[in-house]
Amino acid sequence: MKEAIIRSYLSLFRVSHFVLSPQEYKRVILTTQLSVIFVLALVCFTVLDIFSDYYEVVPFNLLGIALGLLVIYLNNKGHFMTARITLAIGVNALAIFFTAVLVRDMGVYIFSVCINFGVFVVFGYERLKYSWIIVTISSIGFVVAIFHPYARFTGDFVTPEYISENLLTIYLIASFSAVVIVYYMLRVNYKFESTLMMREKDIEFRNQELLKVNAELDKFFYSASHDMRAPLTSIKGLIHLMEMTDDTKELKEYAAMLKGRAENLDQFIRSISEYAANSRQQVNYQMLNLKSVLKENLENFKFYPGANKVKVILDVPSDFLINSDIVRLQVIFGNIISNAFKYHDLAKADPFLKITSVVNQNAIQIYFEDNGSGIREEYLSKIFSMFYRANTQSEGAGLGLFIVREAIDKLNGAIEVKSTYGVATTFIVSLPLDR
Repeated sequence: MKEAIIRSYLSLFRVSHFVLSPQEYKRVILTTQLSVIFVLALVCFTVLDIFSDYYEVVPFNLLGIALGLLVIYLNNKGHFMTARITLAIGVNALAIFFTAVLVRDMGVYIFSVCINFGVFVVFGYERLKYSWIIVTISSIGFVVAIFHPYARFTGDFVTPEYISENLLTIYLIASFSAVVIVYYMLRVNYKFESTLMMREKDIEFRNQELLKVNAELDKFFYSASHDMRAPLTSIKGLIHLMEMTDDTKELKEYAAMLKGRAENLDQFIRSISEYAANSRQQVNYQMLNLKSVLKENLENFKFYPGANKVKVILDVPSDFLINSDIVRLQVIFGNIISNAFKYHDLAKADPFLKITSVVNQNAIQIYFEDNGSGIREEYLSKIFSMFYRANTQSEGAGLGLFIVREAIDKLNGAIEVKSTYGVATTFIVSLPLDR
């Protein structure tokens, strides 16, 4: 209903042909509404005067009708400021004239309240100078018109009934105009308050995010500098040892150790890159086949050390589609799968990684279950923290599961872990079906 009314205004007055701010647009519409009320009011007075055989003021009524139509025309042509000035001065002048020439009991001066009130509203706080000038002049004019000693129209037609009908009509029109103006102000005030509240909430949310980011950055810089210096220090030490020997066997051992340190550093840099990409990039939703994405991740770890000794069970529907971000899913699945291979327990007869899924009404849960080394209970609440390593065997940067949690947060999902040390671990990734 509301949209239909707005469209009717736009089609009738062609306001959409001009580029306006929302506030200015509302003032243009209000100017047109007040002009329409003004024209209809004068039509009512004209009909009343004709039926009362009071033809002396009919020409002035028609002049006012022409003035209202002129304001609507000016708005239609985009001369919004000219339309407002014409409406404010024209309506004031006509009301002051009728106040002067008609008997005081008719109450034409009642219009001064809603007219002056409306002037401030249609010009707005940006043009208070115009409003004060017009209102000051019109107020003086009304006072002079009410109390001046000159004769008023007092023919035989000015009966008590005529005066009563005019007074009632003036009261109703003035009240309706005031309601339109007040309603406009209430709506504008409500919209401003709603906008301010939304901005306050947004600022508060952003402040919380900034506090979180700052805390993470502090920890990041401290831990990153430490974790990058460690392999570099080892590399420098190994190079020094290589310079001190000519033994081929020792050189090969040192080279292998150098390669390992370089791989650690490379993994660390990749983790930082993944974290930065997840924080910076927008979520790019697309329809994806979940099983295909999981298969692709498993294929990437086909030659991972020890992966061939772990039995992989992929029990996910072949036709299930999920609306998600392929890059973030690769990060999430890749990190969890690599941990399952990295921390498998070859002492067990049948090391395995089992991936299953369960769909409910609002989300899909993907279970990554392995019977590897497990995680101690006291570490479970910390494993998603930045640079945290729960396992003494860990050679990574401690960013993997932190990045997994951040990526899942970006997808409005959730992750939980259940583990019994030395027995098994299950990661449960929940992703929404609707974004």
